[in-house]
Amino acid sequence: MTTPRRALIVIDVQNEYVSGDLPIEYPDIHSSLANIGRAMDAARAAAVQNFAPAGSPLFARGSEGAQLHPVVASRERDHYVEKSLPSAFTGTDLADWLAAANRHADGRRPHDAQLRRVDDQPRGPRRARRRVPARRDRLGAL
Repeated sequence: MTTPRRALIVIDVQNEYVSGDLPIEYPDIHSSLANIGRAMDAARAAAVQNFAPAGSPLFARGSEGAQLHPVVASRERDHYVEKSLPSAFTGTDLADWLAAANRHADGRRPHDAQLRRVDDQPRGPRRARRRVPARRDRLGAL
């Protein structure tokens, strides 16, 4: 029996959501950040960072708000992805990295700090979009 290889994908944990113009108020962001840090300490991860063009009001490349929060930026990770679209898969190498490392999310869908729509893993030329419900993992992180 082959031991499953799981991936931890940390998406959009950026300053904009902590101290910027889009603060997350629930669940408590500091509890979530502590849980994200513990999860990253327990398993190497892929970090996904969102950027908008310089001069954009949110997530502008080079701005403080667009930077990964120090809880994520200070930790080692196996892979790093920059994205400019809502999906962490569209226009990035995330799906290829997962496939090459034979990693999967154990039947769970990836979700990000904003809990918005994310793509399923690619399945041909069309990919389904789903609303991902908020759910906590064993560490309490969303």
